[in-house]
Amino acid sequence: MDLTKKLPTYALGPRPEVNPEAPPRATFGITLAEYTHNITPSLLHNSIVFCDDPATMSFSSLVQDLSLRDSNVERRPLARGTASSVSVSTVDDRRSHVSRAMSYASTSATSVSISGDIGSQLHGGYNHPLARSWQSERQLTKSMLIYPLFVSDQDDEEVLIPSLIDQYRRGVNKLVPFVETLVRKGLRSVILFGVPMAPGAKDALGTAADDPKGPVIAAIRLLRQRFPQLFIVADVCLCEYTSHGHCGILRDDGSLNNALSVDRISDVAIAYAQAGAHCVAPSDMNDGRIRAIKLKLIEEGVAHKVLLMSYAAKFSGCLYGPFRDAAGSVPSFGDRKCYQLPPGGRGLARRAIHRDINEGADIIMVKPASQYLDIISDAKEIGKDLPIAAYQVSGEFAMIHAAAKAGVFDLKAMAFESTEGILRAGATIVFVKPSSSRPMRMARRFIASEGYLQKTVGSARRAGVRRRHASTKALRPRTAMFFPGQGVQRVGMLAPWLEAFPATAKPIVEEIDHLLGRKLSQVIEEGPNSKLTETENSQPAIMASSLLILRVLEKEFGFKPSERVDVTLGHSLGEFAAVVAGGYITFEDSLYLVQKRAEAMAECSRRACQEYGGEYGMVALVTEPNHLAPLIDAIHEFLGHHSAGSKSESAEDVPPIQQVLIANINSKNQIVLSGNIERIKTLLTHIRQFGGHDPRAVRLKSDSPFHSPLMKPAAKVVQQLLEGKSRTVGREGEDIIKFPGVLECISNVSARPFQSKEDLKDLLVRQCVETVRWWDSIKYLDQEEHVRRWIGIGPGKVGRNLVGKEVGMRGKDTVKGGGVWAISHPREIEEVLKALDETETWGDME
Repeated sequence: MDLTKKLPTYALGPRPEVNPEAPPRATFGITLAEYTHNITPSLLHNSIVFCDDPATMSFSSLVQDLSLRDSNVERRPLARGTASSVSVSTVDDRRSHVSRAMSYASTSATSVSISGDIGSQLHGGYNHPLARSWQSERQLTKSMLIYPLFVSDQDDEEVLIPSLIDQYRRGVNKLVPFVETLVRKGLRSVILFGVPMAPGAKDALGTAADDPKGPVIAAIRLLRQRFPQLFIVADVCLCEYTSHGHCGILRDDGSLNNALSVDRISDVAIAYAQAGAHCVAPSDMNDGRIRAIKLKLIEEGVAHKVLLMSYAAKFSGCLYGPFRDAAGSVPSFGDRKCYQLPPGGRGLARRAIHRDINEGADIIMVKPASQYLDIISDAKEIGKDLPIAAYQVSGEFAMIHAAAKAGVFDLKAMAFESTEGILRAGATIVFVKPSSSRPMRMARRFIASEGYLQKTVGSARRAGVRRRHASTKALRPRTAMFFPGQGVQRVGMLAPWLEAFPATAKPIVEEIDHLLGRKLSQVIEEGPNSKLTETENSQPAIMASSLLILRVLEKEFGFKPSERVDVTLGHSLGEFAAVVAGGYITFEDSLYLVQKRAEAMAECSRRACQEYGGEYGMVALVTEPNHLAPLIDAIHEFLGHHSAGSKSESAEDVPPIQQVLIANINSKNQIVLSGNIERIKTLLTHIRQFGGHDPRAVRLKSDSPFHSPLMKPAAKVVQQLLEGKSRTVGREGEDIIKFPGVLECISNVSARPFQSKEDLKDLLVRQCVETVRWWDSIKYLDQEEHVRRWIGIGPGKVGRNLVGKEVGMRGKDTVKGGGVWAISHPREIEEVLKALDETETWGDME
């Protein structure tokens, strides 16, 4: 049978010669033409498997044979009568594949490939995430990124750009608050694009480009003054300022006058340099403009301090549309193909790069980036000693987001993949399209994730890609924010915040006093400590101080819990701060609720002393981790009504101990008892005498038996308030609780997320009289929700230490991909935000 008759001539060209004495060969599910396309006659003869069925062969066999071909190992034919017939079913095909793969363990092909070429074994070199980073030629860092800003000539303008998702044109009066947030997160450089919007601002010469009162020069001066360490790049072109939208001065016939354009462009560059720009970046693509600008920089005596970045290889094409809409630079006629490079012009690009290097460029840029990686590589080869910049333009940005929205790929994954591809090609600087006004998110985020634009992570989270609370896929390490409970109060704890951030902290403190109708701030700042420790003062003081810190983070640093945090929780009293941070209740309503709860709890303590006598409070018990569960069982035994069931026969007549409860299970080796102090001592005596336990006991600084049955009257007060209406201005008449919130929130009682509005109310009430299951909450988040970053907000470090006992204290290794941090003082903010930025991309490293 001459199988070569099956080969279409268009597939292979000249028909290869086949040995007529060779056994028949065929493929299963594909023609021989498909199998042998681009395979030489000798390989065709030596590498195709012999089958009993001359008409078919499995695709897995094809893959196997191609592997043998690549290894230069000849496959011996199967003996007639011993090979199984090949079924046409998919199942049989897979079985054939598996059986062949299993047989490879003893074949000479395997032994030869390993022993003969040991360097072919690569997987071990990049199995671990850190090893993969070592294999990367370049590691993405913040210093590589330049953030584009569109600056309007309308000083107070902040207008959404329709074609760039969540991007704005901003006047100079709106720049500082926006840029400040990014600088705090580590932004090192921006590039400015002027956008004249005033009627009559554009003309044939683009005179507004170097107007001293124009948007770019005004922005340069402002940013240099407010952010001395920020590196400012000024894009130099006329297209935004000319009435015709082209990148230079035109002749009467509409063509570009190169000589006049170069003179004009160089004048604009000098104006930006004299205004304080660290770098001028001409993007016009006129011949000779690099030399002209360099000469003028020398003449003006600023060449020694102003970097000249050339858009040397800027290609024409259809990827600039959103940017031109943002900058208002769409040509009124024609296009830019006569002065921007044609997409296929690799040789032209190389010549342009050579030219601009010779004319004095300090940095070479390639634009766009992703479709021109070969040009980036060429630029690196030609300019071996120069930094190479690449601009990921608006069209690339739009395509990535559109594909992610359509479910083609994960947004963050592609954000990093595309940027890393640009770096791999040879770039050392990356311009990425501006992202979201929502800073994180970061992440992922333009700055904090060290790699992409804020929009990349921000829009993904808005679309529901981030939070498990929205039943979606995570983009970064899951993050929990937790708040402290009773006992962390300290006289003067507001002073550092009032001193460091008076504009934000002072109004909040005044609001607290106004809402409570008394000067709680005076008690916090002046004491005495005995007064601050009183329940009716300490509880609202701790809760208010915690939320003040959170408000400072939000207003002063642009920190948005909805973007950087996934879940909130609070220890005991801290749960009321957690539901505020989670968006379930307003600050005003929660503060009033905590105040009334504290007053009711204080009254419960006074009544207990009057009715039952004795002293009340809380005692912490510390034991070995493996002894905690038996200790809890023993305590429950003695607190119950059937103490005769204890392991020791001598304990049969021990009566149940009332008015004592396990108030907190805090960690793997610590619990807290609450109630009558004398009865707690009796309990300790019993468990030591009859239970075989000897925990270390520590009396806590509390005169109230929180989380015990003695708090039932307070629970009723909380229940009544939660069934009431909101006291917040604008929400009068609405239910005090909103559900769902913005973030997931964990209950102290159930150690699980609140499931409904009714569930939240019920569990907040029960929290007054039931055990706080803090350890169970941390274990749940760590083991089931895989939280890897923990941020404590509020006075003291008790919460951080309790969390750290379960998940480790600091660092990627000990906290399994994240860390445990706390902010109780302004000096700790920078460290924590930096740590969040550094761990933003560790979500997939387990």
